[in-house]
Amino acid sequence: MTDHVRKFTSVQALEALGAAMRTARLNHEPSLRLEDVGNHDLAPRTWSHSHLSKVERGIEVPTAELVALYETVTNTPAGQLMHLWGAATGKTYQPHPQQGQAKPGWIMERLEIELDLRPELPLLTHTRDLVANQDTNTYWIMYDTKELHLGIDGYEVDVNLGGVVVERELVPETTIEKARIDLGRVIHEGEWHRIRVVHTLPSREVPPFLDFALRSIETREVLLTVRFPESYREPVVRFAHVYPEEIEIIRRLPESMEKAHPAYEEIFPDAHGVISVRFLRPQAAFYYGVLWSPLSDSDSLS
Repeated sequence: MTDHVRKFTSVQALEALGAAMRTARLNHEPSLRLEDVGNHDLAPRTWSHSHLSKVERGIEVPTAELVALYETVTNTPAGQLMHLWGAATGKTYQPHPQQGQAKPGWIMERLEIELDLRPELPLLTHTRDLVANQDTNTYWIMYDTKELHLGIDGYEVDVNLGGVVVERELVPETTIEKARIDLGRVIHEGEWHRIRVVHTLPSREVPPFLDFALRSIETREVLLTVRFPESYREPVVRFAHVYPEEIEIIRRLPESMEKAHPAYEEIFPDAHGVISVRFLRPQAAFYYGVLWSPLSDSDSLS
């Protein structure tokens, strides 16, 4: 068999994969031992302590099945480690249907995110094109309020297409808020549905970035639009495929983008102060987005 003779694209990519697998194992609550992974009940086979140790040190190339097992037993977002495996091996992993997780209630085919900085209270709009995986009349959304220092009070969420918000709750001891949307009728399995959610932000002091990370590989396209005051003429940086551990650095230090992540592009607002960027087939668990220099008082008042 040739399964044991596996190639890799670079030592750095292999080491990055191994380090991420080790971090995922140790960050699990409680932390897992190598033998906990290698002999796990969900494992399709057993892996030796020696092999797993070499994998985590970037010395040996893991199988896709082993990396998928790490994601499962460490509760790592689906696709995060598998994408590193793809970068290290140059291959694409296609799980067998019986190995996959239970299918989600919805598939998000397309996402549009728009941030309008012109009003006194900025508007953040998400438009989701969805396909139902089962008959349902409900859709849940979740969003993190930490960058805006918000709780539920003073934070308006409205659905102006596709349903009505009927319940909101803050997840205890987190900055995550959940909202349940009543769709008004039963959406049947395989049926398409569009939802537009508008967040009215409570302050003009919006962090100078707009980004996203998906949990599924099913989304074929994401479109980001930012509407600046017309007087704003500074360049906007588009970035893609950023590791989760890099995103906070990039958000805080846009001027160091080239050093932190070379895959970036500068774009300029049009005559009306608008930029739109498109991301095709974004990989799950990685960050994509845009960032800009903070608006001045004169920009805000224009």
